[in-house]
Amino acid sequence: MKITLAGTGPLRQYLGGGPEVVRLPDDSVLTDLFQWIEEHHASELPDYLWDSRRHKFRGPMVIAIGGRPVLDTNTALTDGDEVTVMYVVAGGCP
Repeated sequence: MKITLAGTGPLRQYLGGGPEVVRLPDDSVLTDLFQWIEEHHASELPDYLWDSRRHKFRGPMVIAIGGRPVLDTNTALTDGDEVTVMYVVAGGCP
């Protein structure tokens, strides 16, 4: 299957600079995508964003499939899915 992977904010530069088409086996889940990220982008991801030992993101992240946030890393992926990784930043005026 093919899915599209994109990062927002600082993650964009570490995940290929823009949307990237990823090929995964047909029965893949989000954890399989994280393994792919480990193999293809872990060397670019700083430690505060990526845990190479556990093959997962660190910190306040939101993973969305088709624009819907997902919490379960065993969520099934389907051909054509768009997966967006967002680093959550809070702040503003008091």
